[in-house]
This record gives sequence, structure tokens and C-alpha cells, in this order.
Amino acid sequence: KKGGAGLGLALCKEIVQLHGGRMGVYSRPGQGTQFYMALAV
Repeated sequence: KKGGAGLGLALCKEIVQLHGGRMGVYSRPGQGTQFYMALAV
């Protein structure tokens, strides 16, 4: 999708951290990128 503001992941990271969680990324050239979020339950 084109035309995004580029703020989505930054906002997600802030929210996750405020809840005591963590967020990260795995990237493999030519295969794609995965983002993950982990929250305490």
C-alpha cells in the first residue's frame, strides 16, 4: 500500500513498551521481513 505516513511501527513500539512488552524485527534479504510483538499476560 502506498501513501502511508510511516508512523505505524513507531506507534506500535511505543504502545508495546508502555505495556511492558517488546517488539522486534527479523529480516532476510530476498525472503522478506517479519515484525513481532510480545506482551506479558
